[in-house]
Amino acid sequence: MVNDATPGCWSGRITDGHEIRFHPETLRAAQRRYGNNPADLDECLDSIHETALSVSAPIDLVSGEMLLVSNRRALHHRNACTVRFRSFPHEFDTRAVAVLHAVGEPT
Repeated sequence: MVNDATPGCWSGRITDGHEIRFHPETLRAAQRRYGNNPADLDECLDSIHETALSVSAPIDLVSGEMLLVSNRRALHHRNACTVRFRSFPHEFDTRAVAVLHAVGEPT
């Protein structure tokens, strides 16, 4: 797993027990960098995407609401959002996404 800006990468199994590390854009970036993913990577990712959407439910938040999602327990994604630039590229209005890293999972 890698992105186009980082010098290093994570390697290992996408599945580990009951956990899945699935980030389509990092797989595509790794393909661009190393070229060792399957030739049909995009078709595989499309199939996973369609399957995931078929069993998902949208959640719409309004200003002031908060949603906590476990990266280890829930398959999730963020749709596109609207950004209004006050002064490009550093001053803008959009939703805020705060990522909190926990040491472990709650029991």
